[in-house]
Amino acid sequence: MSMWNWIVLAVLAALALLLWGWHLKRSWNRTRLNSSARKRVLEQWALVQSEGEPHRKLLGADAVLDVALAGLGYQGTLGEKLKRAGSFVPDLNEVWRAHKIRNRIAHEAGIQLSEREVQEAIRVLEKTIHHFCR
Repeated sequence: MSMWNWIVLAVLAALALLLWGWHLKRSWNRTRLNSSARKRVLEQWALVQSEGEPHRKLLGADAVLDVALAGLGYQGTLGEKLKRAGSFVPDLNEVWRAHKIRNRIAHEAGIQLSEREVQEAIRVLEKTIHHFCR
């Protein structure tokens, strides 16, 4: 191989490393809230924690997760944000399950859910919110 081929290969390798580093940095930023967004999310979470009624607490936890994902730059409804965030959301299937329980509470009059089911949904959302606040 000529010297020019080696130079071109070295430049391409350097560009590939730069792109890979940029992608890693961008991915990292999509999983951690900046300090002002983290403060806002944690303040809202503290308000949710003071709610005594589990169904209302779940509605609040879902809203706080929505704010957290917006703080990470995701747009749309919470469902759209979850789709876009995808693999950045730990236990994504459990988060979807919790969000669906929230939707049932919000949209089905007289819904009867076990306290255990609601508490588990709150726990999943809390874990996810704190994941983004670390």
